[in-house]
Amino acid sequence: MHGWGSPKNLHKKIEKKFENYKWDILIFGHTHSAAAIEKDNKLILNPGSPTEKRFAKKNTYIKLILDKNKVNYELVEI
Repeated sequence: MHGWGSPKNLHKKIEKKFENYKWDILIFGHTHSAAAIEKDNKLILNPGSPTEKRFAKKNTYIKLILDKNKVNYELVEI
């Protein structure tokens, strides 16, 4: 999901939007600022932006590695 409105606590608004769905990983953007939040065996990721630093000090992206039984991610600063 891209996201909307103020970047402040956007991950909470997105999590609420999906509260009636079964999910393990949510990926969102809009803020251009990277985030990785692990909560209740769920993962909420924002890769940031490799090209725009609107609300961030650095350009970033997230490398996501999905395995049958495990999820790994790496926040990469450019």
